[in-house]
Amino acid sequence: LPSRDLDLRDRIRHLMTGFGFTEAVTYSFMSRVSCDRLRLPPDDPRKRLVEILNPLTEDQTVMRTSVIPGLLEVMQRNISQQVRDLKLFEMGKIFINTDQEALPEETEMLVGLWTGAGVPASWHADITDCDFYDTKGAVEGLFSGLKLSHSRYTRRPSDTCLYLRPGYAADIALGDAVVGSMGEIRPEVLSDFEIKQ
Repeated sequence: LPSRDLDLRDRIRHLMTGFGFTEAVTYSFMSRVSCDRLRLPPDDPRKRLVEILNPLTEDQTVMRTSVIPGLLEVMQRNISQQVRDLKLFEMGKIFINTDQEALPEETEMLVGLWTGAGVPASWHADITDCDFYDTKGAVEGLFSGLKLSHSRYTRRPSDTCLYLRPGYAADIALGDAVVGSMGEIRPEVLSDFEIKQ
């Protein structure tokens, strides 16, 4: 039901902004090298790209198969302007090519990015950088606000940590279904996106 989907999106927006996140809206296109910058292996489904016939720029030659590169680029631009404390989220579709003769598979994603201070600076507390547990708290708050219970967080196996740092990543499950992942971005991936924090 379209109205139910819109209501859910509005609730997520309301909750995320309540947690101090700002909504980002990036292009549904990306550069062909974005998947390489994320360190995705050749057989990863996100490497099945949908070509744009008449791209606007060289950086937008394919439909995005991940929202993460767009948010990392927003992060890099902000940090280059000395904005070091960022809490961003984006809801948007990714497009996976399943068959050259058919339309791509479209999946709605919610992605969050947090860098810099874990809490705003104040006169009575030192600034501390955000960490895994700050992020986990935001995810748990979102689930609580959506009345989703029985969330579990399990250590993500090192061999599946493509763009996440091994030992600092977790799979997120609701009941028996894995619904996402969270963790710290690998230093090599940050370097590929020219991010120094």
